[in-house]
Amino acid sequence: MRYIIYTRVSTNKQTVENQLKECREYVYKLTQKGDEVIEYCEPDTSTFKPMRNRKKLVEMMSRLRQGDLLIVYKVDRLARDKQELINIYCDIRKKGVDIYGLYDPSLNEESICIYAFMACTERKNIQVRTMSGLNRKRANGERVGGTLYGYRLDETKLQMLREEAHSYKKPYLLIPNEDEHAQVNLMVEWHSQGLSYGQIASELDAKGFRNRKGNPVQKMTVYRILKRLGKLNPTPRVEAFD
Repeated sequence: MRYIIYTRVSTNKQTVENQLKECREYVYKLTQKGDEVIEYCEPDTSTFKPMRNRKKLVEMMSRLRQGDLLIVYKVDRLARDKQELINIYCDIRKKGVDIYGLYDPSLNEESICIYAFMACTERKNIQVRTMSGLNRKRANGERVGGTLYGYRLDETKLQMLREEAHSYKKPYLLIPNEDEHAQVNLMVEWHSQGLSYGQIASELDAKGFRNRKGNPVQKMTVYRILKRLGKLNPTPRVEAFD
């Protein structure tokens, strides 16, 4: 008999080791001489991505055969989108493969709908928690994504909370960049006078202003910055430059 273990984590701040350990312990209680254990580990791959973009999942699905037993840590490792999870489950069952979730053990055609709903709910909760965290960082003047146009990173303020985080021992507080702030102020002033995005870009070029790459500021950059300024009130922040 073949036992298939599939594991996945959402970010590179996580590891599949815990999932693998528990799945292996379960499988090795069942295996007998001649049985085969195959592992598919898909690290740092979000289930927000469609199935076709998760290479290990696609590979595993293509190699499943009748009589296999698929073991997952939780069924939401396969997908968090409700319909996609149901579709994946049905495709696996059509191949004659049984599925066992260590923490979702009672999987069948009825319960998969419940688990799919729970996975979808957790997906939405993740989005809410993520946005809440990003908004908190913005409110504290911390970097979110690329460095905002008009600001630079304070090299004296380092993020020291978690060693596994991307920002560990890196600058994380934003402080004004005088040259870029001057550009932004001119954009706002000229826009209020009725100049178009292209005219504003031309005026900046005529005054010798350049973007971070040393090139003339493009009208799309002007548009993005003004759009962001119009959305944020009363203390606007400026758009990250591509």
